[in-house]
Amino acid sequence: MRTTNLASSVLERPPAPHVEQLEAAGLMVQHTVAAGPFGLVYRARDIANHRDVAVKVIDLEALHPTQGPHSQLEVDALAALRHPHIVPLFSSGAFDGALRYFVMPWIDGPSLRTRIRASRRLSIVDALRIGVGIADALVALHARGLIHRDVKPENVLFDGRHPVLIDFGLVCTSHAESISEDDADPIVGTPAYMAPEQWRHGAAMDGRADIFGLGAMLYETLTGVSPSHELRRDRLRRTAWRWSESQPEEETLPPDVPAAPVVNLRTRRSDAPEQLEALLRRALRLDPSARISSAAEFRDELEHLLASQLSTRAAPRWFRSRP
Repeated sequence: MRTTNLASSVLERPPAPHVEQLEAAGLMVQHTVAAGPFGLVYRARDIANHRDVAVKVIDLEALHPTQGPHSQLEVDALAALRHPHIVPLFSSGAFDGALRYFVMPWIDGPSLRTRIRASRRLSIVDALRIGVGIADALVALHARGLIHRDVKPENVLFDGRHPVLIDFGLVCTSHAESISEDDADPIVGTPAYMAPEQWRHGAAMDGRADIFGLGAMLYETLTGVSPSHELRRDRLRRTAWRWSESQPEEETLPPDVPAAPVVNLRTRRSDAPEQLEALLRRALRLDPSARISSAAEFRDELEHLLASQLSTRAAPRWFRSRP
């Protein structure tokens, strides 16, 4: 785990009190890499194992109970994940009941965000390879009843050419009702990649929220722009998706969710196959029941498209590695 362009991303901050506690645990903090409202990410040296690591420290008191892995059950599920496209969790711990930290490998490769900024858009083959790998990671995550809730270009790093899904700070278990209508500010995620159900109080949520995020990420990977460019924020409430095109008439939505995404990929990317445009439209349906039903289905469809793109020779199998 890392952020891109290390020299420019290192943040000058005074040492936090818990740095001494991390160092007492054998994690020698080198510098702060990222900071947000709920915690920080450090680059550190794991003394006992002679390796560089990323340490994410989360302030549990700043989080709503549905925001991130609070329960030991969720932490144990993350620790048990072994998948070539998921950053492994080496260890975790807590300080004074208020802070939880996670120790992960340090990855020196760029993020997908960096690659998009450098080339504006990736080739169709490269985008499909990334999609297959991350979709397969979501298959493993969802099989354990976990939802990532923050699939976006910043959270995909490259170890060589190998895409890896990182940052499980917002992971939660699948649930029939996410939160109470009375909660003040339970909405979490990155707006441009959030499924409509992530915006709604008390909405049911499952792995299809991650399918929406992956669809939005792939659209941006292919076009250089997020499909949420018309996203706006109301003064009194947050409004999810607003689009220049209308949603198919047969899809009905709750009154607090605006109408709705129809992805027109080929107007921005004329070399994209029609089947890919259709697949992304299905991934970005606002109604979860109209969306691609599972990460496994999404992965298999992307893999089929990749094989078609590589039809001049047998589709290589290295782009998806099963645990």
